[in-house]
Amino acid sequence: MLVQLGHAVHGEHCYGGIGVGIGVAINGTLYPGSRFTAGEFRSVFWNQRSTGQFSLSAEEAARVTIDRAPRRRLFRELAQNLALLVNVFGLDHLFIGGDVMRYQDELTPLIHAELRNNWPYETEVDCAIRYSSYGHRAVVVGAAAMMLDRLFSDRIFPLGDIRNRHERDRRYEQLMAHGFGLEAVQL
Repeated sequence: MLVQLGHAVHGEHCYGGIGVGIGVAINGTLYPGSRFTAGEFRSVFWNQRSTGQFSLSAEEAARVTIDRAPRRRLFRELAQNLALLVNVFGLDHLFIGGDVMRYQDELTPLIHAELRNNWPYETEVDCAIRYSSYGHRAVVVGAAAMMLDRLFSDRIFPLGDIRNRHERDRRYEQLMAHGFGLEAVQL
């Protein structure tokens, strides 16, 4: 999840500067969606009177970085939305990036509380919450990582998912059985 609070000029005009995007990785692969639009987020509490992605008013959204009350309301609403996703998908890690890192002491307990509130069982929810160290560079680093992931995916190199050693070995054996080899070439 990437959370930006008050840094985009366009975002300040339209949404009070609050921007949230959420991606889901399944077995190490980012899920792109059927139309490649996965990651777009709007709170389930949003309504026609809301500003931006959350149920906050324009005035509340504008005060999020300077006033703890609207920030706590924003974080609780965000945590409730996250709890739904984490518990439905059974996610074991939640990675958070963006300038929200400076508020992690406020956000983390709310996420843990909402994960428990949304969980129907007596057992604990086992989801580690980690904050990215990339800060304002999170979008650039994410874009570079996606480019590298595509570069080394099945579409270009026919060795299978490079993150899965067993699949890579199986695919290599299939290629060898059909007369293809990956021997080093002398130049």
